[in-house]
Order: sequence, then C-alpha cells, then structure tokens
Amino acid sequence: MAKLYSLTGRASDARATLERLRRDSTRNARVLYALAELEGEGEGEGGAAQRDSASARRYEDRLRDVLAVAPANLAVRLKLVDVLARRGEADNAVSQLEEVRRIPPQPPREARAYLDSSIQLLRTGRLAQARTTLDRLFGLMEVTAPYQASLDDVKWTEGP
Repeated sequence: MAKLYSLTGRASDARATLERLRRDSTRNARVLYALAELEGEGEGEGGAAQRDSASARRYEDRLRDVLAVAPANLAVRLKLVDVLARRGEADNAVSQLEEVRRIPPQPPREARAYLDSSIQLLRTGRLAQARTTLDRLFGLMEVTAPYQASLDDVKWTEGP
C-alpha cells in the first residue's frame, strides 16, 4: 500500500504506512529502506540531499537504520558513502568505504582501483577529485551481481 501511495504522489500517506510497519517490525530492512527512499526522493543528481541539510540528515539516518539491520548491504552502504561525500564528511565516507572493502565478495579489479583512489583522495581532503572517482566507483559497482542482489534485498516491490 505504501508503494501505491508513493507512486500516486501521496508521500505523507506512504510515510505513515511505513512508520506503522517499522514500529511493528523494527528489523525489517525493506521497510527501513523504503523510508530512506521516501526521504531521498529526487535524490538523483543532488535532489533532496542538496535541497536542505535537514532532509539530507534524515536520508542519511534512514540509510544508517538499514545498515543497523543489514550491515553487509553493499548497495545501501554505497548510497551512504554518496551522501557523506556530498556533505563533505570525508572521514565518515572513508570509514564506510573501508567497510565496503570488507564486504565479500571483493569488488571487480577496476572498481577496487577506484575504491582505493577514493579513499586516498578523501583522506587527503581532495573532495572534488574524490567525487569523480566515487562516481566512477558507483557506476562500476551498480552493475555487479553483489550490488544488485543487495539492492533486491531491500528495495520496494515493483509496481503498485
């Protein structure tokens, strides 16, 4: 029902439905991720996260909620890295990228190179350069089977 509300522009009804579900089942990663998606609607190229910092913080908090119940979820962790990097939180982004390194299986070789470069650039405070390598990393990772499987573990059911 929440997905239908969301698709028909009734975000507040969708949020209320998901909040009820969250209260009934606090460890349901799908419900937590759906709440994160509602916070991040319009995320795309900066969307909600850049519209205001409160929205970005809520989106970040929702992603952290998902990771609290599904810590090995690669897709959610990379989305959190993206939010942190956009907000200039280099140290936190590095911590999350180090977690990505630990989540099996290893990223493909080309993605590992961008992962390592991103960590180095963030550690040295070169956020603009890190943004470029992060975007490449995300692009390479989003098409991998582990990423897609982790996204399937949390995403809403397609269709109304």
